[in-house]
Amino acid sequence: MTHDKVLVGRTVAVVNLPHAEKLVRRYMCTYRSPCFCFPPHELLQVAACIKEGSGAQVVFLDAIAEKLREEDVARFLRKHQPEFLITLLGVESVAADLQCAMALRQSVPGMRVAVFGYYATQFPSDIMEDSKVDALFRGDAEASCVPYLIAAVRGEPLETIPGLVGRDATGWFLNEPAYIREYDSLPLPDYTMVNLRRYKEMLLGGPFAIVQTARGCPYACTYCTSPQDSRYVTRSPERVVDEIEGLVRLNVKVFRFLDDTFTANKKRVMTICREMLRRNLTIEWSCLSRVDNLDVEMLSWMKKAGCVRVIVGVESYAPGVLEMFGKRIAPETINARLRLIREAGMESLGFIIVGGPFESEADFELTRRGVLASPLDLVIVDTLSIYGGSDLTQRYKQEVEFQLLPYISRWKNPEVERVALQREKTLYRQFYFRPRILLHQLFTIFRYPGRSFRLFLHLVSFLFSSFQNRERKDLF
Repeated sequence: MTHDKVLVGRTVAVVNLPHAEKLVRRYMCTYRSPCFCFPPHELLQVAACIKEGSGAQVVFLDAIAEKLREEDVARFLRKHQPEFLITLLGVESVAADLQCAMALRQSVPGMRVAVFGYYATQFPSDIMEDSKVDALFRGDAEASCVPYLIAAVRGEPLETIPGLVGRDATGWFLNEPAYIREYDSLPLPDYTMVNLRRYKEMLLGGPFAIVQTARGCPYACTYCTSPQDSRYVTRSPERVVDEIEGLVRLNVKVFRFLDDTFTANKKRVMTICREMLRRNLTIEWSCLSRVDNLDVEMLSWMKKAGCVRVIVGVESYAPGVLEMFGKRIAPETINARLRLIREAGMESLGFIIVGGPFESEADFELTRRGVLASPLDLVIVDTLSIYGGSDLTQRYKQEVEFQLLPYISRWKNPEVERVALQREKTLYRQFYFRPRILLHQLFTIFRYPGRSFRLFLHLVSFLFSSFQNRERKDLF
């Protein structure tokens, strides 16, 4: 980290922008649900870097958690008069986010706006040409934001800053993405800047926080954004547990490891778990995994350390679809691996993807049967998302209509989406309207009253509404 205190006495605003929907913006994807609210982890990380590296006064606002409108954020900015506004562009919300950022720019004369996110990295030219943002950070924002702020205040040239796309006298310039190579070099996200009581996990409640132990993913799923824009770098187990311990002191007892694949390295997972146990941290947490990473010994240590739910990217039970997704997993082994989660005493949640021009009716039937025969306690079924820049989108680019501003992301043939939505509804209804699953949900209500009851009501409402032609909203 740069430690140049040239910004002492100056103000930088870091804002999680408002939106009409309750969004969770992550660098590589976007969640929607009325049932939970995640802290804006990436923005808190950037804010910590700015405070430590520049000496600036950082004012932070999470408009999503605080349920604020654009005019509320404008009042906040007028009050603090920042010289810079930095924000994360959501994936599906990129166009609305840019529009909001440009409107907010008018609230403080001379305020410069810098953005980052997946599409900022993938399509910087579109954003610079079609919006009036002053700068964007490609790759890891932490690699560029402090050098940019310092150079901008000093009036120094910006063209040499790695990862920066900015404006100059002739127009704008483009640099290659920059990435953090030593994850431990970053300061810990500054959770003191937000009201932790605002954040809830979907069943476990809150106060709730996110911990990220690695960036990127060692795998290369073709539909995913992660392999396209980041390198796989990890934090030391000690540093990870330092962060958890600090959050526990802030009364946080519920966590999610938000690594794309937390279980990628068995030895590392067990080291983290042992360190949490050594420090006597009594917490509940969940994490994301692949099916082929599940292992009896690792799951046992995860359970001992407080893991209550493993979220698994199953995606499909059809060999051809799995191959198309770049997942080298034998379908016949999936449910046997999933049973290991239950045997270890934890809840399982599986991600399923349906749709796409390559998924036949026979493929969907294999997935339907596999899911209904699985030991999964919860599923999230989603239609195949089209992300500009992904390998899968590139492969089917002749069949895809994609545009960044205004944002359009869909199959040219509307029948593909219609079939996908029908399969999604079918699988949701058939999975959740089974006695075992209904009993599990009722048990969960008794175990985690209040919040889980609201989730249950939302689930029932969602399932019944799926009989109608309503637009789908993400459950979790």
